[in-house]
Amino acid sequence: MSRFIVFLLFIGFACSSPEAQQEQESSTLEEPMAEFAFYGDTINPTGSSMLSEVVELVDQNGEASAKIEGTITSCCQKKGCWMKMEV
Repeated sequence: MSRFIVFLLFIGFACSSPEAQQEQESSTLEEPMAEFAFYGDTINPTGSSMLSEVVELVDQNGEASAKIEGTITSCCQKKGCWMKMEV
């Protein structure tokens, strides 16, 4: 029974400690380091086209083969078979 009381006191002090709360808040505010994984070969952005140019080519020809530079916002986590980009 005394161990249970000591345990409750320990939990009470740990939960009410301002230092513990500040430490927990600061650790949750830190941004995690981004780890990048490549699926297949890396792509060199040299020779990339503006999105507006590619849209114009598609409108004219019905298709276009192009390289567009942008930020990937999400992708297939299993095989990298699709992705969404901010361009």
